[in-house]
Amino acid sequence: MRTDGMGAKVLIVVLAATILVAPGCYGPFKLTKGLHEWNEDVGDGEKWVSELVFLGLIILPVYGLATLGDAIIFNSIEFWTGDNPIDGSVSTVLEDGDKLVYLDRDGEQVSVRVCDNDQLIDSSQLVTHDDGRTCRYDADGNLLATATVGADGSVIITNADGSRRVITQDQLDALMTK
Repeated sequence: MRTDGMGAKVLIVVLAATILVAPGCYGPFKLTKGLHEWNEDVGDGEKWVSELVFLGLIILPVYGLATLGDAIIFNSIEFWTGDNPIDGSVSTVLEDGDKLVYLDRDGEQVSVRVCDNDQLIDSSQLVTHDDGRTCRYDADGNLLATATVGADGSVIITNADGSRRVITQDQLDALMTK
């Protein structure tokens, strides 16, 4: 280490640059969260496989580099521009017989596409609003239905024509255990 004044000046410049570049360090850490979500899915739910992969990613230091990249680069970019270059979207594919349902989540919106034998048969958007309502819109932006959670935990679905359906907590629990 240098003992003259030059070493101290370099250290001060590096610290000042870090302070200027990284004021938004506390942020969403999308890269690290994405890596963690991927790590959870490794091994088809086998915890020991996910744990071994996790340990490998710690030793290599993939998690450390992802966290450092988030803290210094990506969260700072989001702080200054409002946009994070790491895509926060999540995609899921569900099978229902011959039909495939594609769910693409990006923040508070979910795009839903239903395909039958590779043919698109339905497309809609689910949007969660600040007041707790989740609304379903068709591809043209027309409101199709609104879902709210009742005080008893039930879900109340109101269609655009005003008709209502209530899914009780017991029905929801039965759906979740299938």
